Amino acid sequence: MTIFIKIRHVLILILVCMGFILIDEVEFFNFKLNVVMLFLYYMGLNYTQWQALIWAAGVGVVLDSISLRLIGPNMIANGMVIVSAYIVRNGIFNLTPMLHSLFCFFTTVLFGLIVYTSLTIFDRQPADFNDAFKEVIFQSLVNGFAAYIAFRFLIKKEEDE
Repeated sequence: MTIFIKIRHVLILILVCMGFILIDEVEFFNFKLNVVMLFLYYMGLNYTQWQALIWAAGVGVVLDSISLRLIGPNMIANGMVIVSAYIVRNGIFNLTPMLHSLFCFFTTVLFGLIVYTSLTIFDRQPADFNDAFKEVIFQSLVNGFAAYIAFRFLIKKEEDE
């Protein structure tokens, strides 16, 4: 019976991850979203480091293959998100929703910087730096706001129980 629950849990995670990947392909005000980073941040906080790194590598391969570019930049950036979340979870930090929001904001900026820099070094420059900076800041603002709402909701839920 427990194997069926684990399989169901993995299938639900795959469906949620694919939903986030599809949402990332939609443009909003001519900018793409980056909500997969929030999914990986959640995975890094709630799963073991190895489970989260395996998910991050899988999501990175899917994202890199969708973009038809070099395989690797999203894998590296996703791994950075997992390691950052692991440090937050196991460190001395007890983050409030606002601090989680700020952490997600800066992690998204670092995520975009890693992907942009690795594509510039190893492949070709994907866009002008100013355009890429605007898109990364938009993604960071959206992720910061979404993280605040999510962690505020989750913390209220935990306090009620």
